[in-house]
Order: sequence, then structure tokens, then C-alpha cells
Amino acid sequence: MDCTAVLIATYDFLVRIAAGVTVRFVAVHQQCQPAAQSRKLQSSHWFEPCIKPLCEDTLGTCIDTAAHKWGDRVGWAFVQEGRLCTYAQYKEQVDSLARGLLSAGFSKGDPLMIWSPSTFHWTLMAGAAAKAGVLSASTHFGLTPPEFEKCLTTVDFKGIYIPQPFKIFNYYEMLCSLIPELKDSPPGQLKSKKYPSLRTVIIDSDQSMPGCVALRDLMQGGEADLQAAQKGVTAGDPFTIVFTSGTTGTPKAAVLSHSNFINNVLMYDQRAKLTQETVMCNPLPFFHVYGLSVVLARTLVLGAKAVVPAPAYDAAAVLKAVQEHRCTELYGSPTMFVDIINSPLRKQFDLSSLRQGESGGNVVTPAIRSLVREKLHVNVRVGFGTSELTTAAIVTSNDDPDDKQLNTVGRPLPGLEIRCSNQYSLNRLS
Repeated sequence: MDCTAVLIATYDFLVRIAAGVTVRFVAVHQQCQPAAQSRKLQSSHWFEPCIKPLCEDTLGTCIDTAAHKWGDRVGWAFVQEGRLCTYAQYKEQVDSLARGLLSAGFSKGDPLMIWSPSTFHWTLMAGAAAKAGVLSASTHFGLTPPEFEKCLTTVDFKGIYIPQPFKIFNYYEMLCSLIPELKDSPPGQLKSKKYPSLRTVIIDSDQSMPGCVALRDLMQGGEADLQAAQKGVTAGDPFTIVFTSGTTGTPKAAVLSHSNFINNVLMYDQRAKLTQETVMCNPLPFFHVYGLSVVLARTLVLGAKAVVPAPAYDAAAVLKAVQEHRCTELYGSPTMFVDIINSPLRKQFDLSSLRQGESGGNVVTPAIRSLVREKLHVNVRVGFGTSELTTAAIVTSNDDPDDKQLNTVGRPLPGLEIRCSNQYSLNRLS
């Protein structure tokens, strides 16, 4: 047995990060003297080797490949919308919408904001933008107009996609409050004094709204050469902009490339080991990179099925989705898991199909992991990372020792190099 150090990011490490203080990694050696203190610092730097080469596909290529490999299989179930979509159907609709975007004047690199709850059309817009080379972006569907305005001043968007009113949110009226010229503009020819780059507002509505291009019209496609546009997109090109850090401050724009988005899920899967039989219950919002990765990358790249309970999180909808679609994995933030477990409706549903839980996005304490094991009878896979890396950089595995699964956030993903530094001097900890 060699002396290779296996880097374990402890719960203490995660708590320290959340608290904004200096953090450290703990290295556990296979051959070392028993330490009086189990969390004694051994190393602050680690590189996890990767034996598989990076994938050079774009998301558009993944859409085509998935349709070819799994065409008639259902890849998505939007429970509250009552919609099932196969991989072949997804490609067909994405291609039509991509041609519609190109015909409407969008071109490679044009930023397009998706301001919407988590719906099927959200995924179509993101997929179509990726195929056409348009740079999609997303932010919290519940932003107020002043909050959304900060996004508009951060990126020079050419277009904005909005849905019909959802709950208390009337997106069209909120946009009109920010862009008074919208109601008097011809569709696709917006001229805003405050946002001069903005030309097109796309709305998903059965009614024609002044100044807006209807999504249903774009879905008819157009004469644009999608094949040529798709050939011009490379793995290193930007795929999406995620507005992040909204829970700790003003959201900042993180840009992810196609390569970043796709390779992260491939490296992640070396730990998670999803299969085409995996049915993922995903109540996570698509504007968050975690939910986005589940609904697009794990489906299109890995062939797993995504079940979306509702456009916004609802514990009862999650329980219903797990039972109706026999979900094998349940994803969510720590607070979602606690809410689901504490739901008075939980015992009314059959959750016996579940084989795995997965959580991240905040501190997943040992107590929460133990609670999920006790009440839902599944282990919890925990990830920790940043939006800039596309979700997880460090993940636990069911192959890890049990105490590590309960008390750590695991090991770095293959190919990642991690160093903990002093937050002020940036010097490596020693």
C-alpha cells in the first residue's frame, strides 16, 4: 500500500468557508502515525489525477448525439405542466427555435437573458441558444425590477425571454417599468435609451403583447442556416452566463463555456455513476447552476431522465413527482430536504423507488445527512464548488468510508487542482 495522500475536505473546512474565515484542507495518509488531533493540517494543496481526456463537444453536439442514441426515450418530465419530452422531440423543437432565433437577428455571442421560473420552454430556450451560438444567461425568477435592472447594467443583452405571469410576477409589466419604450416599439426593433444594445423581448404568451416577439412564432423556425451556425460554435466558446452570489450579495456574472459545462458533469459522473436507468427528481431552480446542470447536462450527456416537479419548489409537488415517476435519485438544497422530510404529506406517498439523495449549495451538516438516511432511507451524495466551475469541485462518493460520507464534502473531482490560501496574503497554507 503506497503513501498517497487522499485529500478530504472536512465539514470544518466547509463551515469555515461559509463563515468567510481562513480555511484549510485535511490530508489523510494511508500510512501515517496516529495523530492526537484528527484534523491536524497535513497539506493545503492537492491535484486529483484524471485518466480520461477532456470532451471537446458543444452542447449542441450533445443534443444531436442524445437524439441519435436515445431518440424515443423520455429525457424530461415536467409534472405540473403535464409534459413528457423524448430526446428526439427535444432536438426537433430546439432546432426550430434555434433557426427562429437566427432569423430574428441573433448571432454568435449575442447575450440573451432568460428571466423565468423552471419550465420546459426554459430548457428549449437554453438549448436553442447553445446550438445557434447565442450566449444565454439566467437569473432568479423572483427578482424585483430594481434587482433585475442590476443584471441589465452588468451585461449588454440583445434579447430577453420572459414567460406569461407566474404567481405574483408579471414579467411584461415589470419590464415595461424598466423599459418604457417597449410598449411603443415594433417587435424585435426595440430602441431603449437606457439599454441601447437591447433589441428583442421574447414572450411566452398566447396573447400578442406590444413590443414583443411571440415565442410561438419563433418556434416555427425560419430560413436561417442552423447547420452553418452550429459549425461555428466551439467547445471553448461561452455557453451561458450565471448570475451568482445572490445569496451573499449583488449577483455577479459568471461565464461558463461549453467545455466547462460538459466536462464538469463527465468528471462528476466518475463519482456519481449515473446510468440511463437513473431517474432524477430535480426541484432545483434552473437559474442556479446546480439545477441547470441536472436538467441539461446530466440528461443530454449522461442519458439520465430529469423529472421536474413544478416551476418553483414545492414539497408536495416533489413527493408527488417521486411517486408518479418512480424517481431513483432526489436532489435539493439542505433546506429542501428538511422541508420534504418535515412535510405532513410525506407518509402519504410511496418513496420506495429512491436509491440516492444529493445535496449542495449550502452547508449539508452531518445531522441533515443522518436525518435523510433515517427518514428517506437513502445515502446523501454531497458536493461543494463554485458557479464558475459548473457546480461541484469536490464530491463525496458511496465508495468513501461511511464516516467520510457523513462528515466531509469528499475529494476533488478528477482533473482539478485545489489549493487553500491565506485569504489576505494569498500565500499557500503550510
